[in-house]
Amino acid sequence: MQMHAMVLEQFGGRLTATVRTVPEPGPGEVLVRVVACGAGLTLESVRLGHLGGSTPRIMGHEFSGTVAAPGARVDGWHEGDPVTGSFYLFCGNCVMCASGRETLCINNKGNIGAKIDGAFAEYVVVPARNLVSIPEGVALREAGVIADAVATSYHIARERARIVPGQRVAVIGAGGGVGIHMLQVAKAFGAFVIAVERDPAKLLRLQEFAVDAIVDWLRNKLK
Repeated sequence: MQMHAMVLEQFGGRLTATVRTVPEPGPGEVLVRVVACGAGLTLESVRLGHLGGSTPRIMGHEFSGTVAAPGARVDGWHEGDPVTGSFYLFCGNCVMCASGRETLCINNKGNIGAKIDGAFAEYVVVPARNLVSIPEGVALREAGVIADAVATSYHIARERARIVPGQRVAVIGAGGGVGIHMLQVAKAFGAFVIAVERDPAKLLRLQEFAVDAIVDWLRNKLK
């Protein structure tokens, strides 16, 4: 069976639309039918070869979709299950993985979309341990950003800023791709959230979010 894919033929080049054979999942892997795949600045690092890997390569790591076929020795996943997943190729066995810090895996083998083919295609094969079930009520097309842009914001709130209810939190560049998620995560942590932005279009859009204050930094001096 064939599929359409966007392929990076060489580092520094452009993506090329092509047709590939649908990959088969090996032991411990799952074939996912891709519904959506996001695009962010990480892709530029992949395109330039800064994250390693080799070409030709199908890029794309912020994916969501449904399970098309589990490989051998895969339990818990069934055809049709809605999924997203981590793009780090973590081992699942080291002390960091055991403590829930897979992004710091001692045996990390790279990233989906850089070291192995990613999700700018109709199908992608990923390790079963990377998958996360998408709960009811979460739009499948939007869920792909959870494991990257949203997770980044969550990590900042919990591990770096250590936000607690009642704190005042200012998000600089709040209208950006990560900033809009940081606003919502900080609000979920119970903070008084101040969105700081300078782009007129983004300032207008920020009014759609449940923030406590919006500051135009071109008109207001920040101290």
